[in-house]
Amino acid sequence: MATGDVTRDPNAGPAGETRGEGPPPEAVRNKAKYEGRGFLTAEGLTLDWGGPPEGPPPGGGGLFGGPAVDRGFRVGGSTAGMGVHKGEGVFNSDYTCRADGVEGLFAAGDSLGSMLCGASYPARGFSSYGSAIQGRRAAKFASEYASKVPMPRFDQAYVDTKISEMWAARENESGFSPDWVTNLLRNTMTPFHILYVKEPKRLEGALSSIEYIRKAIVPNMIARDGHELRLAHEASNMLLNAEMKLRAGLFREESRGTHFREDIPARNDDEWHCLVLLKKGPEGQMELSKHMLPEEWKPYAKLTYRESYPRPYPGEDEYRAKIGKA
Repeated sequence: MATGDVTRDPNAGPAGETRGEGPPPEAVRNKAKYEGRGFLTAEGLTLDWGGPPEGPPPGGGGLFGGPAVDRGFRVGGSTAGMGVHKGEGVFNSDYTCRADGVEGLFAAGDSLGSMLCGASYPARGFSSYGSAIQGRRAAKFASEYASKVPMPRFDQAYVDTKISEMWAARENESGFSPDWVTNLLRNTMTPFHILYVKEPKRLEGALSSIEYIRKAIVPNMIARDGHELRLAHEASNMLLNAEMKLRAGLFREESRGTHFREDIPARNDDEWHCLVLLKKGPEGQMELSKHMLPEEWKPYAKLTYRESYPRPYPGEDEYRAKIGKA
């Protein structure tokens, strides 16, 4: 994502003077807490503790050839496509990593919507070891499943159709490059007023664009070699993901975690303490539904709303007062 988010010295004043030492930065605290423990005792190990790069931004010069100005480093980008790690993917209602509703499909890592990380990402590396555990379990249960079912057989006409679909972009003699389609997707999905600050009219506008791209442009992509064929399939899959994300954002009529609805800036545990599921309908349309979470997972009943959710959204208190829940 290319927003203006920057990381600066929190102790620096307007002219660069400091206001005292202050607490050590997070990177220093992390190093003191973890270095020298467990596998971190390995000799010659170099670790990235997550601090911003030192010195001025790379490139030297300023915008349009002007003088270089240290404006800090832009951050962000990890959320410019998928949701938080493990926050989307194949839905699984038990611990086998088996897809609900898709016979014989097992998944792990970011392909599995396990919600391992909750509504926000807790720490660097958290997703990696979760993926390793899920991969081991998926392999175990998938192999057990495969050992008990007969080898499936498909009609040759069906196989030929799938092969033709796979190679379609190589057969087109003219059309749109996968890189251009991917940039079109990014320009539609990554503006902060679509990705972060959501509102129905803006989401519907982005959805209309994504639907058009999938219908009119994807079938006309062209691939000049195997590499571009892969990019064409990736662009098509990312567009499918984008449509699912927009429809889910419209469907969930509340704010929760990194999902912020400008028109409904508050949590609603009575109606939306759930996961949003999407599946392909009989006519190819997306069908959305709620998978309600156990009651015992809700915030402790004796706590106030603000005690349960100490971090307010912009305009949340005013919105709750307006609907009589202040």
